[in-house]
Amino acid sequence: FLGGVVGDFFRALAFTVTSAVLVSLVVALALVPLAAGAFLSSSSHAHASLMTRAYDRMLRGVVGRPVLAAAALLVVVGAGLLLVPRLERGFLPEMDEGAFVLDYFLPAGTSLATTEKYARYLEQELRATPEVRTFSRRLGAELGPAAATELSRGDVMVSLLAASDRKRSSEDIVADLRGRIEQKYPEVRVEFVQVLQDVLNDLSGSPRPLEVKVVGPDYAKLHEIADQLSTGIKDVSGLVDLYTGEEREAPELRYVMRRDAIARLSTTPDQVTAHLDSALLGTVVGSIRRYDRLVGVRVRYPDPVRFDPDRVLQMPFVTGEQTTLFDAVAEPVADTTPSMLLHEALQPLVTVTADTEHRDIGSIADEVDAISKKIPLPKGYRLVMGGQAQSQRDTVRELGTVAAFALVLVLTLLAGQFRRLQVAALVLSSVPVAIVGAVAALVVTATPLNASSLMGCVLLVGLVVKNGVLLLEEAERARDAGEEPVRAVTLAAERRLRPVVMTTLATLAG
Repeated sequence: FLGGVVGDFFRALAFTVTSAVLVSLVVALALVPLAAGAFLSSSSHAHASLMTRAYDRMLRGVVGRPVLAAAALLVVVGAGLLLVPRLERGFLPEMDEGAFVLDYFLPAGTSLATTEKYARYLEQELRATPEVRTFSRRLGAELGPAAATELSRGDVMVSLLAASDRKRSSEDIVADLRGRIEQKYPEVRVEFVQVLQDVLNDLSGSPRPLEVKVVGPDYAKLHEIADQLSTGIKDVSGLVDLYTGEEREAPELRYVMRRDAIARLSTTPDQVTAHLDSALLGTVVGSIRRYDRLVGVRVRYPDPVRFDPDRVLQMPFVTGEQTTLFDAVAEPVADTTPSMLLHEALQPLVTVTADTEHRDIGSIADEVDAISKKIPLPKGYRLVMGGQAQSQRDTVRELGTVAAFALVLVLTLLAGQFRRLQVAALVLSSVPVAIVGAVAALVVTATPLNASSLMGCVLLVGLVVKNGVLLLEEAERARDAGEEPVRAVTLAAERRLRPVVMTTLATLAG
């Protein structure tokens, strides 16, 4: 039922838990009886422990008053329902890794020299941060193909001091850096992400915590809708690094063919283009050996000529027996062109992205959702939630399906064991109370309800059912020995108290 990164985590966890349970079963059936026979003494324990006596008093008061017990059960479940809205929600567990990646972006078309200058400004801010231990920077083409990464962007890998040697958490350090950079260098757009989170985001296809995809046929209208959305959500508490999804157009110098002049010279626009390409971009005319490889030799005009449109037009253009200047066959036109166009499912797309700070992603996504629904959309346009926020929602839905399927399997097994559906349902009725305890623990510790804690809730069902099975099995044994049902349940609860507490503590420790 689970896909993506969460499915990979859960499959690994399921294999681990299954292996551990099988090993513990062998230990319980084989090794524990042998050890018990060797080390247990024949003397009986005459005095009950303080825990047992206190539990016994509480138990006798409850077993005799089923209405009171049922009312207490409803109160506990009701309190749990009231706690649910206070739960923080996330996608994957967050941790202080002691390192993060700082991605920086300058407007499209920014020269490499200018980008380098601002990158050094960012280095100064990192050096001024006492918790930064070291960093390494990449700029421009990075480590991939030159065509895949623009020259106006790069990243910095930052390593922090050990947690014991610094007073601030990674999140506080990032918040401080973000504020200083935004104040001093507003022309630089930055994004912060922890290293492991960055890898998991790439694997899950959710590069940013919050994404709103604007889909429609026309890019101009898409950017207009994205601007409206950005204006509406920019003041949402906890939302930072807001990006409207609009890359500035890159400057471009094009040479338009003078077709009438080209025709009089008995040549073609393709030949003029080929000559321009050879002059400006160069032509590989041979190679030289450099150590163990051949390096191509490219012939072209020098940079002072290539980057000056006036001098390009004065270059000779030779066709057949005639020689003229490029000025006679081409005309320079300064223009701009989109630096990046995104598509999804063959439709134009603009993505508004943001990060979160000191607030859970679930509540921020709900607020952004409410604002986005108020934006009027023309026919053929739509807003789609994406990023980790949507992944979190998908995870909750998928794990809900897992939990329901697990309950059906457990109910089937219990009904087969006890041969009565009523007793099986009784065991399962304790699950909601345990889930309330899980919800309360998450609220008290300010732990988000994410893929990890949801897995814990699913495993909690197994733990609670195991305790119920052991208790009812003991009660049936006492009833078969002639005890009254109420007395049988009381004896079973007293006898199973210490084993249940021990196994629960061992499970928690594991």
